Amino acid sequence: MNYIIIALIVLILIAGYIIYNLTTKSERLEKIVDDQNSYIERLSDLIELSNKKIKDSNIAEAFKTDDEVGFFFETLEEIQDQLNSFRTRNN
Repeated sequence: MNYIIIALIVLILIAGYIIYNLTTKSERLEKIVDDQNSYIERLSDLIELSNKKIKDSNIAEAFKTDDEVGFFFETLEEIQDQLNSFRTRNN
């Protein structure tokens, strides 16, 4: 009878260690996910701000008048269009 009690105590201790280990790993992974979500949100805000600045009509007209700068601006608009596909919010 004593062997059964000792075996149960050992089993409970092992299960407790396993649960503690899995909980700490889970908390660590949740922190990583939260950090990544924060990074993605900041990146999305930056893309949004960049999109607003490029779409500003005063800036667009000023750059399109010069051929060399106009070519650069068109390339910049193409890059911005590609970046817009990475936005997380549809505003």
